[in-house]
Amino acid sequence: MDRDRSREPSDPALGLFEEALGIAEEDRDAWIDAHCGADRALATRVRRLLARAASGTDLPALADVVDLAEVF
Repeated sequence: MDRDRSREPSDPALGLFEEALGIAEEDRDAWIDAHCGADRALATRVRRLLARAASGTDLPALADVVDLAEVF
């Protein structure tokens, strides 16, 4: 069955961030490296989004960084 791409975020970092939330924390770095390849800026952005989400950053603060409608 093909994946429904109509709901996928337009920013690749947001899509990877959303997927990474489902990866065990101890496996995330390797997963991010595998999915971002040589794009270090993309990997850094995904890690920053994950760090903000893990730190309990409130949604208004996270909204300054990403369009929450794209994520949720």
